[in-house]
Amino acid sequence: LERRADGTASLIRLVGAGGLAKRLCDAAPAEVGKAREAAEKAAAAAALRRVQNRAATQQEEEGFVAILASAVDRLTGGSSPQSDPQEAFYGPLPDGPRFEALLSAAASDAQRASAEGLAAAPLAARMRRAAAVASQPILAAAEARRRHGASLATATGGGGDASEPAWTASPAITAPLLELAGSVADTAARLTSAGEEAEAASLFAPLASLHAARLRCLLAPLAAHAAASPLPRHDAAEGAAEGAVPQPLFAFREARTDASKQLLGLGAAEHAASVAEAFHDFRTLARISASTPPPLQLSTPAFAAFASGGAAAAPPLLAARSATAPTSAAAAAAAQAQL
Repeated sequence: LERRADGTASLIRLVGAGGLAKRLCDAAPAEVGKAREAAEKAAAAAALRRVQNRAATQQEEEGFVAILASAVDRLTGGSSPQSDPQEAFYGPLPDGPRFEALLSAAASDAQRASAEGLAAAPLAARMRRAAAVASQPILAAAEARRRHGASLATATGGGGDASEPAWTASPAITAPLLELAGSVADTAARLTSAGEEAEAASLFAPLASLHAARLRCLLAPLAAHAAASPLPRHDAAEGAAEGAVPQPLFAFREARTDASKQLLGLGAAEHAASVAEAFHDFRTLARISASTPPPLQLSTPAFAAFASGGAAAAPPLLAARSATAPTSAAAAAAAQAQL
C-alpha cells in the first residue's frame, strides 16, 4: 500500500517537474483529477492499514476487520468474490465508493456499540476504533491533495488545484463523519454522567480528529471557490443576508460551529482550541481565551496572541489569493473576519 501511494504521488510530481502540468490541466483536466484522486485514495488506504497495524489486541483486530467486512458488503451487496474482507477491501474491488462505504460502516458500528450496553472501557475503545477508521484515511487523503495541489499549482502558475472537485467533499464522506462525531460525543457525555471521566476524556482527541477531517473535506470546495473569485465580505453580526454567503463558505462555517459546540459542550476546551486554531475559528478562540484559566490560554500560539492582545497570521486561503495581502494587525484581523 505504501508503494502504491508513493508510486501515484511520484507520477504527479513527475508531471509537474517535467513541464507537462499546465498543458495537461488545460487539455485533460478530468484525467488530471482522476490521477490525483487515485493518489489520494492510495494515501488513504495506507493510512487505514496503519490504523489496523496499531491494534493492540486480537479483539481490536477482529473489530477492525468487522468494519472492513461491513464496508465490503455495502459495496458488493454481500456477494464479494473474496472470502477475506481485507483482501477484498484493499484489492481489486469494482470501482466504487469504497471509502464512502467504509465511513458508513464505521458510523453504523459506533451506533451499534452505543446500543449494546457495553461497559465503559470496551465502549470507549469501540468508539476510538470507529473514529480512527473514519478520520485517519480522510486526513491522509486531504494532506495528499494539499501536497499535490501545491506542486501542480507551482508548475501551472497557480491553476493546478482546479482540475476536479475533491471526492472527499461529497456528502457521502462528510455526513458519516458528522454522524460518527455525534455518536462519539453522545458516548462521552454518557460516560461523564456515569462518573467515567477518564474513559470520556479518552474520546476527546478522536472527536477532534473527526471534526478536523470533516473540515479538511469542506476546505476543498472553499479553496476552489476562492481561486475562482474573491470571497465576498460578510459579517452576520451586522445583519448581512445569509444568502450572500457562498454555499462552500456557509458549509465550512457550520462545520466549525458543530466542532466548537460538541467539544466545548464536553468540556474539551483544549481540543476545541486546537481545532479552532487549525481552521481559523477566531470567535471560538476568543471565547475560550476569555473563559479559561490562564494556563490553558497559553497552550497554543493563537491563545498566546489573544492573551497578549496581538493578532495571528491571516488564514492561508486568504493569504494565497493575493501577493499584496494586508500585513498590518488591523488588516489581518479584517481578513480573518471573512472566515
